[in-house]
Amino acid sequence: MSLPLHLSTPSSPNLNSNLEATVPTDTPSNSNPPVDPTVAGFILSKTTGLLTSETGGTDSFTIKLTKAPTDNVVINVLSLDTTEITVTPTTLTFTPSNWDTEQTVVLTGVNDSIQDGNQAVTIDLGVATSSDSEYNTLPVGSVDAVNVDDDIAGLTVFPLSGLTTTEAGGTASFTVVLNTQPTANVVFPVVSNNTTEGVISVSSLTFTPANWNVPQTVTITGVDDLIADGNILYTVNLQPSTSADPNYNGLSQPNISVTNMDNDTAGFTITNTNLTTSESGTSSTFFVVLNSQPTADVVIPLTNGNPTEGSLNKASLTFTPTSWNIQQSVTVTGVDDSALDGHITYQITVGAPVSTDMAYATLSPSSVTVTNMDNDSPGFDITAISRNTVEDGTTANFKVKLLTIPSANVTITFTSSDTTEGIIISGASLTFTPANWNVQQTVVIKGVNDSLMDGDIAYQIISNPATSADPNYNGLNPDDVDVINEDDDTAGFIITAATDPLILLQSREVRLLLQFG
Repeated sequence: MSLPLHLSTPSSPNLNSNLEATVPTDTPSNSNPPVDPTVAGFILSKTTGLLTSETGGTDSFTIKLTKAPTDNVVINVLSLDTTEITVTPTTLTFTPSNWDTEQTVVLTGVNDSIQDGNQAVTIDLGVATSSDSEYNTLPVGSVDAVNVDDDIAGLTVFPLSGLTTTEAGGTASFTVVLNTQPTANVVFPVVSNNTTEGVISVSSLTFTPANWNVPQTVTITGVDDLIADGNILYTVNLQPSTSADPNYNGLSQPNISVTNMDNDTAGFTITNTNLTTSESGTSSTFFVVLNSQPTADVVIPLTNGNPTEGSLNKASLTFTPTSWNIQQSVTVTGVDDSALDGHITYQITVGAPVSTDMAYATLSPSSVTVTNMDNDSPGFDITAISRNTVEDGTTANFKVKLLTIPSANVTITFTSSDTTEGIIISGASLTFTPANWNVQQTVVIKGVNDSLMDGDIAYQIISNPATSADPNYNGLNPDDVDVINEDDDTAGFIITAATDPLILLQSREVRLLLQFG
């Protein structure tokens, strides 16, 4: 039995360091010796250089007999690695009538999802079976083919950017999946590069040869930092992987962009923005606190809009990054201005903050409204009389001033109710101005002698209604002043001495008569 004339030694494809085969660009031709039509054998169109691909690419070869058989010849076609290449058909039958008609075998690449490089596969044609003794058990040979790998080790992360978390605890997530099936477990450490803005749900992801194509989810939760620092961009990183599969060892995804939306607003809150004080010296308090944590000290100046109505117990407030959320108090105390000005409303300015934290340095001032209740009433302060007047001309006085500042001059006149007992010798008319309203002016009264033994006589200094362009004082009547004029008269006779004895005697008689009746 002679051997087939077409067989040649198969050659394997050359593989580079990336396990990718160097794919031939030309299909080699088979240099078969001339066919002897008298010798049973097989003619194959190609025995090497066949290429398929994992994307389903195909290649083919043909086969026919060298001479007519006396009976059917059956050839079985077998791929030695059906995970890489399959063949169609798997059986060829040649008859005495079609022995010289080429029959085609199609090779189809199989996708295995593993980055295993281009794989060489032998298509074994085995030995023929036939009742023709020349063909029965005659070796047919084999064909060498290469299945081109379409897999590249890697990972797919989705999405890589546009993720948003919030300081209120809002979350975002992304998924990770491998691009190809690994030959061993693949572990990716997962880290946030700014845990003050966002934290992650897992510290690592593990993919196995069984779950490599099942996406795994990483959830990111925003962190509240209490600082008005705006929206902060940070990243979540897949650190270099570890794996016994060299294709997956050391892979990473370092930049998965996330923005944490700030929920803090720089500002300050004032509690008790409407206060009431009084000219009697009562006080009221307001409080100030920052709305968010500053990055530097914040100084808030305080400006009193009317120091004549109220006083502040401090000129400024200082908040630090550690004391920013502790309320500070400001006490306002009413000031007595002695003016009949009614209840006065004014503003305390809580000024624009001073700070190197620009979120606070650009804030506008605010204010607190204060009403100082007036305790003043128009009137006159008249002292008591300094002493009694006496008929011998001794004088007395009393003093007068206004209780409040008038808006115009105020004139008061005084008259004596009994000019036979006392007269005003100074201050019968007093004028008070807005400048001297609280300076005492004196009214002087002199006693009048009436030569009567009438005892001490009470009389009054009558205060007449005031005249003024200030309606609060015009027509206001001060109190009258009570005075007593002391009598200096005593009942009796004044007898002048005489040289005439008769006159002296008569005088004596008169006295006796008066004495004894």
